[in-house]
Parts: sequence; C-alpha cells; structure tokens
Amino acid sequence: MLVKDAFGISETNLEHAIQLFPNPASNVLTLQNAENTLVSFKIVDILGREVDKGEFTHSKTIDLSNYANGTYVIRLESSGISIYKKIVVEK
Repeated sequence: MLVKDAFGISETNLEHAIQLFPNPASNVLTLQNAENTLVSFKIVDILGREVDKGEFTHSKTIDLSNYANGTYVIRLESSGISIYKKIVVEK
C-alpha cells in the first residue's frame, strides 16, 4: 500500500508504484501503476529526441516495433512529481 503525502504521491512512492517490464524489451513494453493516479510519460532516445509520449492510469502497453536497438529514457510524471527510468530495446 502506498501512502500519499499532503501534496500527492511522493517521488519514492512513484518510483515503487510504477513498474516497467520486460526490460530489456523487444516488441512491447508494459507500464503498470499500482496507484489510481494519472501518469504522463515521455520517451526520449539517447540523443534526447522524443520518440513517444502519452498518459495512463492503471496500465499501458507501448509498441516498440519501430524502435531501434538501444537505450532510451522514460520520464514519468504524476501529481507534479517526475522520475526517470532507463529502457533497453534489444531485438
């Protein structure tokens, strides 16, 4: 169970609330949110170019079929808190 602070979900709780799998990924990446909060995401490649963005509440499946092999960074934001995670695409 995650406890929200007075200003919403904390960074530590957001880190634990959102799971990315599989990682490394080949064709699809699943984002799961243990909280019922709106989460926005933005994926950038190693050069900082935006390759995808969107929003989800509980779960989201991202099609990676058009992604090149490599490392990407996903920015996840909810209630004004942002975290960053690394995604590896291997086909």
